[in-house]
Amino acid sequence: MQLFDRTLGQWLEHWAEETPDKEYFVYSDRNLRFTWSQFNQRVDDMAKGLIAIGVERGTHVGIWAANVPDWLTLLFFLWGYKLLQLLQSFP
Repeated sequence: MQLFDRTLGQWLEHWAEETPDKEYFVYSDRNLRFTWSQFNQRVDDMAKGLIAIGVERGTHVGIWAANVPDWLTLLFFLWGYKLLQLLQSFP
């Protein structure tokens, strides 16, 4: 199995450049739609905000949320910047 040398954030950047206007995901219950480019910008905006308040490698970041757009955005930020150690618990 071949592994890739890109982080999740780098993959997002790649697809945002290759297919900027292609729809990436839809939250139909909230009437939200994001293209690759829009979602990439959303992740970048969240990254800038979190970095500005001091989030860096070693910072504990938690989110308690249902399946909402902010959860996915935060996940891409944390994985993309290699800040995530994922601990999940499912009932």
